[in-house]
Amino acid sequence: IYPLTVKWGMAGTSLCVLASGVVVQPIQFHELQKLIDAKARDVLKILSCPFFATLIMALCLYFAKSAIPAVGVVSLILLVGLGAGIYFILIILLSKIISDYDALTLVRDVVKGLKS
Repeated sequence: IYPLTVKWGMAGTSLCVLASGVVVQPIQFHELQKLIDAKARDVLKILSCPFFATLIMALCLYFAKSAIPAVGVVSLILLVGLGAGIYFILIILLSKIISDYDALTLVRDVVKGLKS
């Protein structure tokens, strides 16, 4: 991270983190498949709803940020709250629209797994 940060600043840091994620993500995806004994299609189906909710939330925040003139703590708190609200609403809507995706059951399973 340090050499890229020195050379290109925050963009270099971001590039380094992105590159490491691109390299590691396929390995993690493969290990997840083995761990839960699932096909790639099944894992992608589970991840597709959060992916699209995140994409729509990011677009909404992009446009909302351009409408907010000041940059500061208040605008940050506003944007974080707006993003969380948009994401939550989208996940609930997608759970209602797509019968195979039940966000509440997935959250319960994750919490149950963390407790054990």
